[in-house]
Amino acid sequence: MPALPLGKLAILTVKQVAKPISKGLKNGAKNSSILKNYVILPVAQGVHWVDVKVKTRLMGAANAKVYKLNEKLAVEYGAEFISEFFLYAFGSAILLYEYNRSANKEERKERQIKKNTERIEDELLKLRMIR
Repeated sequence: MPALPLGKLAILTVKQVAKPISKGLKNGAKNSSILKNYVILPVAQGVHWVDVKVKTRLMGAANAKVYKLNEKLAVEYGAEFISEFFLYAFGSAILLYEYNRSANKEERKERQIKKNTERIEDELLKLRMIR
């Protein structure tokens, strides 16, 4: 049986969950100028600026001018970026929580083993003194 490509499955899941969130942000941008002008557009323009700068530097054109995205494209780009960012952040938080929980569980198990070992050693020492 071939191995399940969990990475691809995770990416598809994030994309599927991000779509409704992105759609909600886009609708929110239509209804709220504050959300659009102070959250979505700055994020979109910032991510676009970084993206263009990195790509142009990789191609050897370090001083290329970065043009701003038009408003419609920026709202779409920003909403998608924000929704995927929150999903990845949520997923990372879950992974960190599970890692810490697992580490604490192992630590408790090791403490219990050490405690049992010390108890057995103490009892052996007592038995040797009785003889």
